[in-house]
Amino acid sequence: MLLHENFMESKVLAYASSAFESFLFSNSSINGLHSGVINLSSAPTIAGIFKDVSKYNDNLNIFERLWANNIPTWKEQWDCLRFVLWGHFTHELPQIWLFHPAVTYFGVEFGVPFPPVWKMLLQLTVFAIAFDAWNYWSHRLMHYGVLYKKIHKVHHLYKTPFSFAAEYISPYELSVAGFGAVGLPMIWVRLTGELHLVTFCIWMMFVLFQSMDGHSGYDFPWGVRHFVPIWAGPRHHDLHHQRVNGNYGSVFWFWDYFMDTLINDDAIERRRRKILAERRFETRNHTRKSRLLDKRNT
Repeated sequence: MLLHENFMESKVLAYASSAFESFLFSNSSINGLHSGVINLSSAPTIAGIFKDVSKYNDNLNIFERLWANNIPTWKEQWDCLRFVLWGHFTHELPQIWLFHPAVTYFGVEFGVPFPPVWKMLLQLTVFAIAFDAWNYWSHRLMHYGVLYKKIHKVHHLYKTPFSFAAEYISPYELSVAGFGAVGLPMIWVRLTGELHLVTFCIWMMFVLFQSMDGHSGYDFPWGVRHFVPIWAGPRHHDLHHQRVNGNYGSVFWFWDYFMDTLINDDAIERRRRKILAERRFETRNHTRKSRLLDKRNT
């Protein structure tokens, strides 16, 4: 059946078919192994899923099909929201109450004038690098043994994350993540004696933004990843939720790169070449030893 689209619908369809073609849509697990390495070329895209939805639902208009693409069910959203709100009003509430006395005790500044912009940017950069390192190693640790089974597995309930799911975590893990977000700046001000509450508030907004962005499920052309090359973003974290192991970084991806836990096409191709090189080396070494043994026997 031919679709009768109005002007706006045709523009949205054109956008979905082009710009969204590179987006990651994680509605199903990535399939396919090649020499023990994941093949990401089989990953479904929003445009591909959109075409499938259109094929069997020609009674829906363009906006309804886009909505059906990447939106969790109402039950999933409600269950997630209830869990998150429960956390906000139980184990998070005391921490919120303790924030003011804590920053006062550690010496955070409240007065005027505000610090210069360069100093705020410097502190925010240091916090982001330290927070990312803390998150990478604590997150990676959470994927081992009992820590994963009893604590972190809660967060992996959703294979296709959405922003609410960013806080769908165990209270124990929330405390660990909270130390990275709040504790590290506290240590900074204790050591340096310099941190203003305005900078602290901007930092907390940054932490919430990167968490929401990473779990949003949408890799928009105007997303931070397209302007900051080392930014992790939703594509990076979606692959983590799909594959469970790998892509542990939250703010940036360079820890994953250096520790060889990065999941993307380039990293997988690099591992494939490394495996093939090791196999070629083992084959040559085995052939050399066989020839030496044959010479000795003769």
